[in-house]
Amino acid sequence: MDARPACALLDMAFAPDAWTQLRALAVDVVPLFTHRYTGKGLDRLSPCLVVLPDEARARERCWQALLDLSNGAPMLSVLRSTGDPHALAEHLRGIWEGRSSTGQPWLLRWADGRAAARLLDALDDAQRTRVLGGLHDWHLPTRIGDWMCVTGKGGVPFDADARPLTFTAAQEAALRSGSQADAITRFILQRPVLRPDATLPSQVHRCAEHVLARLARRGIDHPALAHRMTIKEVAVRNGRHGEDETP
Repeated sequence: MDARPACALLDMAFAPDAWTQLRALAVDVVPLFTHRYTGKGLDRLSPCLVVLPDEARARERCWQALLDLSNGAPMLSVLRSTGDPHALAEHLRGIWEGRSSTGQPWLLRWADGRAAARLLDALDDAQRTRVLGGLHDWHLPTRIGDWMCVTGKGGVPFDADARPLTFTAAQEAALRSGSQADAITRFILQRPVLRPDATLPSQVHRCAEHVLARLARRGIDHPALAHRMTIKEVAVRNGRHGEDETP
């Protein structure tokens, strides 16, 4: 990670007991929900920005501590911007609320790397400019343990629009499809008997995406059927893999 000004964005819903560990890093931590939403225990679940040190060795130590804290959960991403970190926090607060095509209010989980990637894919050009305005880039975790870089819109300032991001019915359908694939993958991973040892989580997710795409082409929205078909596809995939390895 180079020396550009950067902040880590953490989804503390994955580690609500880690605030003491986080504050022990002696870096600036900016909770995003403080003074904005109220509710019992909500402060522990608040996403937050961690301002990464400029000095290379201090930044490396801080980054390693954040990786250890996340323990492989998709709760950690990095936003690089020359803007003030508190202005960045205010920008994120401004895009945290969404509204469905029927007017239902949503909270958008930008700090969850999986959700952020799906949301960015679903945005139209104007929404994408609003979200990525003021950012040099945004590094998000992938499903295979790597990082993807989303290029920002650094040539424009942080957007001052405080209105919720409004999604169309088509955008909602795309978001639901991604969420379904995650739910099916989680269901299979939590039941080892359904997943052969050689099958990676990312491979299970690809099977789920493939099944959902097939059903969508046929106009079928049936979660239970999608679960059953994915379980079968994972087993068939493993069988083909086993045959390929037979001497």
